[in-house]
Amino acid sequence: MPHDQSLQQTDDDASPALNSESEELLQVITEFVNAADWEKSRAVLKAHPELLKPKAESAFALLIDLSEAQREPEAAHILRMHRDLLLKCREKGIDRAFKELADSTPPTPAIDEPDILEIIVSNTIAVMTIIPQQRALWSDTLEQTRIVAGRTGNEAVHDLLAAVIRLLDGERPSLITPSLVVPYQIYWQQIVDGFLAGNTEQALGSNVTMFDMLSNETVNMLVGNDRYGEWPTFVANLLAQSRDLGDDHLCHLLEAIHSLVTGTLADDLSPELEGEHQTCWVRIVENLERKTQKP
Repeated sequence: MPHDQSLQQTDDDASPALNSESEELLQVITEFVNAADWEKSRAVLKAHPELLKPKAESAFALLIDLSEAQREPEAAHILRMHRDLLLKCREKGIDRAFKELADSTPPTPAIDEPDILEIIVSNTIAVMTIIPQQRALWSDTLEQTRIVAGRTGNEAVHDLLAAVIRLLDGERPSLITPSLVVPYQIYWQQIVDGFLAGNTEQALGSNVTMFDMLSNETVNMLVGNDRYGEWPTFVANLLAQSRDLGDDHLCHLLEAIHSLVTGTLADDLSPELEGEHQTCWVRIVENLERKTQKP
């Protein structure tokens, strides 16, 4: 499986420890790491038990060090993953180690399916605009997905995610010009358009936080301002995105807000919140009470 050239032959000067005696072992390691799937990696290991010897472990350690020195974290990650699998095979046996690997790996839907790509688009826009505290976590998630795309030869998804990660890392959209084909170019443009249209600093002002927006818009909608008629739908969509991102604290807050804007009385709600999430909820309840009191 050509996955981002995770293991390449290096120049003799760059890897003196991999001398001619180690060349055959290096070829076997390359075949093991670059196999199309785990079952094929297992077949390579069965045919080459020398991969379980200490010399192979030393070769992996050297290759990982070289990858890190050459600033190739993806290659180092893949090499480390395969080395760790070999260590488990030495400890537990090949069949058991591969069975545990299969049992611990949930089925992964094809990452180029439209539903998956649409989730990537919506979640990316969310973390770039209204859930910035989840940006690092989402970037890490996309990096792992990008590695999978590279491993399986899905260059279109790989290149799309590489561009998205650069955007998440703070590069200006105008400086990122990925060479993408339809429909991936459309997904990329949706992300850029959503980011520019919904950027928190542009749309709300740098002094307005997500919690300010949630409290202000919720109160305005509930006291009868028709301009906020789409707010319940927005809250529901934001709640779904927060669940996808695994932000439990924000989910609890949004669940309470959604119940509130769909008819539940504030007195009947007691969300388990803390910190700024609790402060936001208290502000909503207090402002509602103040604005709905009779003069």
